[in-house]
Amino acid sequence: MRRIMVITVLPLTLLGSSPGEIPFDWSGQWGTSHSYGFSSWGIGFHRSPLHFDGNFVEWPNRFRFSSPAVRDGMSEDGSLSTSINYRKGDYGLDELSLDFLSHLSPNRTTRFRAFKRNFEDYHGIFDPMDRPGGTVQQNYRFDSESSGGRGDKWQIATALFLTTGGVPRWNMQWERGAERRDKILTAGASYSGKTGSMKYRLEGSSFLEQFRNRKMVEEITVWSADLYSHRIHALGELPVQKGFSFFFSGTGRSAAVSSDTLGNQWQSYLGAAAGLRIHSSSLENRAAIGASRVSSGETAITAQGHFRLKGREKSLFLTFKRDLQLLPLQFTSRAFMYARDSFSHIAYPRVRPDSTARVPTRTVFRAGASAAGGDRVAGELTLFVSQISPHHYFEKIVQSDGLHVLGLNSERTSRARGIIWKGSVNYFRDWTILAQGKSMLDGQPGWGYLFRHDNRVELRFHEKLFWGRLDAGVNLSAHYWSGRTAYDWDPILNMGFTETGPRDVQESVGILSAEFKAVIQSVELSYVMTNLQYLIERASGEIVAHTFSPSPLFPPAGRLVYFKVGWYFSN
Repeated sequence: MRRIMVITVLPLTLLGSSPGEIPFDWSGQWGTSHSYGFSSWGIGFHRSPLHFDGNFVEWPNRFRFSSPAVRDGMSEDGSLSTSINYRKGDYGLDELSLDFLSHLSPNRTTRFRAFKRNFEDYHGIFDPMDRPGGTVQQNYRFDSESSGGRGDKWQIATALFLTTGGVPRWNMQWERGAERRDKILTAGASYSGKTGSMKYRLEGSSFLEQFRNRKMVEEITVWSADLYSHRIHALGELPVQKGFSFFFSGTGRSAAVSSDTLGNQWQSYLGAAAGLRIHSSSLENRAAIGASRVSSGETAITAQGHFRLKGREKSLFLTFKRDLQLLPLQFTSRAFMYARDSFSHIAYPRVRPDSTARVPTRTVFRAGASAAGGDRVAGELTLFVSQISPHHYFEKIVQSDGLHVLGLNSERTSRARGIIWKGSVNYFRDWTILAQGKSMLDGQPGWGYLFRHDNRVELRFHEKLFWGRLDAGVNLSAHYWSGRTAYDWDPILNMGFTETGPRDVQESVGILSAEFKAVIQSVELSYVMTNLQYLIERASGEIVAHTFSPSPLFPPAGRLVYFKVGWYFSN
């Protein structure tokens, strides 16, 4: 029996790539993602002028705001654009978002976004009677941008993210094993200016996180951590002659954690590079070489390059990047999560990291081509090879007494190859077919992706009815994952690992969604039906064991239907 769920998944660009995203729940609050085979765990990402540390927040989508201040097609001539969106749906989904975008002057923009969402813990499936309650998520962000008459520009931003939610535990029936609370405060600023013919950009940001797990079940081991992370970055470019310039960059990052479980740790990264840029109407080349050093003493020669040959609606490209990548703090912490031995009174650690693990060097090569046929057809194909040396990953080993141990395994070098493709066709009215896919061609253990293949198809129908007074749209999408790997994610420990023994997991899972949207002047109404397969089987009288569950550590879900109303207005 095919197991299908429906959810609305929006595209997200992470570090200039298209990551593989796997949601764990309806809300999009929890999930896992990878970029070219590398898990997002420990990598973090940058949204100018803010940076987000990835040690304890492996799922970047939780920082996303749901609705823009300006709807597509609306005029931006006004000095104030505002949106108010409200969603109500199954599993106690109750969501309100506000977005204010102000143009006080042609050279100054201010934006404030606020978002609050309640929903039942993992769809209200576990403990609905004994321990009811849901996840409460709150996101707030303020941005200000101003520019001067000489080409200089300031960006200042600060954001606050608050989350309280249940974490599931599987013991033949789903129940809430722990309650997770985390508070995140981040702030940053950037300045772009020009001195003579040299252009430059300076950035600085800080990221603070308080992470707490509160015990709900006696045998669950809880832990807490306080994380402090900082980033500075400088970039400059000096033109030498027309179409030819010299550029340089420098980056510094540091992270420190104080934890009752992981201990006190500190890590830092310093890197600098310089190179040349050649650009013309048909050619764009950038290449740089540099060096980086981390606090544990490792150094490496770094390199990066981007080459693109452009023709009439066609292009060929080749990119590469080689650099040190700091390990997540759990890899180098002290042993934790102690359990009592079945045959003695001695407690032993169930999670066994290695504080002497060397920081690995990561390399990614990409090559591909893109083409377009006017506004009707477009496509892109990318081949990539990822390499990491040395390769560290946690491995789950089941002992004779039935308890498992997560030990750190290391290999000298590991590689992963894959393909990314996407395309769109629009030959009839405003009806569009979009498709994209990602496939990992290697199945070596320790890489951070749950499925080897990730494909998505979407049909978008848009029409103007009643003499243009009504904008009507229908979006139908199918998202399908196949080729389950041995990688998994533990929500209690907040860490990924590779299974070594037999597992009862689904080799493939899918998502179907249907969204109906209507826009009348400044009001937008939408109705989303999810899990169409579930609804059909329930209507026919079949017993549905479960639908979408990418991991045995996360409970499956039934259906979700929600209604959304949005109000967009100017001035």
